[in-house]
Amino acid sequence: MVVKELPDELHAQIKRLCALGDELHERRDLAMAIAHYEQAFALLPEPKGEWEAATWIMAALADAHFSSGHWAACREAVQYAFKFCPGALQNPFLHLRAGQAYFELGQIDTAKQWLTSAWTTGGDELFDGDDSKYLRFIRELLRPPADEVGERGAPAVPRGRRTTRCS
Repeated sequence: MVVKELPDELHAQIKRLCALGDELHERRDLAMAIAHYEQAFALLPEPKGEWEAATWIMAALADAHFSSGHWAACREAVQYAFKFCPGALQNPFLHLRAGQAYFELGQIDTAKQWLTSAWTTGGDELFDGDDSKYLRFIRELLRPPADEVGERGAPAVPRGRRTTRCS
């Protein structure tokens, strides 16, 4: 897949919409944040998957849907990103939101896969700011049996950086 750069004017317009969406998200005006992210995404030329901006817009959209408790919409945004957007499959934050959405939708086996991937690539910090049940769930899942833990416990987890917003 060839990733193209947007013309400067269009890129600036998309970033403005996303910045407004980010502000609205932080103020918990989630419906308006989602509307701004969707407007930004609509501005991308077809095929949308050729643009790097598609990945960060979908991440922001998934995050806003997650914050709204719209688990299915969060899952759909993440699935779209994984299928069409450049670099999405390598993004630990998208793995986190996928795992959380599947968890909330009761699809625990799929949630385990995505949350494990998120945790192994992003570490505990990736889970900061979210309900602690997700980190507890993955830690319990990955905890070795008591007879396999050495004197110092399990090995350290790689550290990662959480990317949550559109810009």
